[in-house]
Amino acid sequence: MNIIADNKINTGTLTATNSNSNFPVNNLYSRFLRLPYKSTSTTPVTITMIFDMDYDIDCGVIGYHNLTSMKIILYDSLDIVLHDSGVIPMWPGYDGVYYTDSTIENVRKVEVLLLSTDSLFYEVGNIFITKKINLPCIKTPSFDPGLGGSYDKSITGQITGTYSTKIRSFGVGLTDISHDKKNELEDMALRHGNFIPFWIDLYEENHEKYQPVFVNLENLGEFEKKTGDFIYDTSLEFQECK
Repeated sequence: MNIIADNKINTGTLTATNSNSNFPVNNLYSRFLRLPYKSTSTTPVTITMIFDMDYDIDCGVIGYHNLTSMKIILYDSLDIVLHDSGVIPMWPGYDGVYYTDSTIENVRKVEVLLLSTDSLFYEVGNIFITKKINLPCIKTPSFDPGLGGSYDKSITGQITGTYSTKIRSFGVGLTDISHDKKNELEDMALRHGNFIPFWIDLYEENHEKYQPVFVNLENLGEFEKKTGDFIYDTSLEFQECK
């Protein structure tokens, strides 16, 4: 499982080569997945992110989009290319995640190139550029699909209700967590609390069954230390955000 948090674009400056004034590129700073950036045409767009300092990067997520292809290019402070993803195929309606083969160090600038879409304009609701927290030891997760809607039922059995967006919940038990991973999780929880959303990728090798999900942290369990070792068991609870 990967936790994709601590979004580095929030520390920097965003620009785009084409932007709809009603849906500006600054919408990508928003915590709301469905408050998008939009272009005015399908001419390829470059979204540029210049950070306030150098960062180590190994992944990016594009959420709530209508793209069919894109590219990510990472630069250092001298504008030298450190990594070029090549063309990444995308599927509208499916949140996409990209991982580099290894961590790219000293990244100061990122370009996200929106290359093609089936629509009349580009739309992107969320971009995360960061270094993931990889947690390989997963007990069987629990999934609460969420019913959607709310209801009121009288004591005599009459029921009324309203429809609303279905919100999924996820519970994950983690075993044999190293002390370093414990520190990473505690730092992530401190930075995000329960109100700053991020991404989880439960099964990075099987996106056909479980795609990345935009979530907030509902609960970080206690770290139970294994006897004689600095190895821990804990649990995480997430709820989907829109």
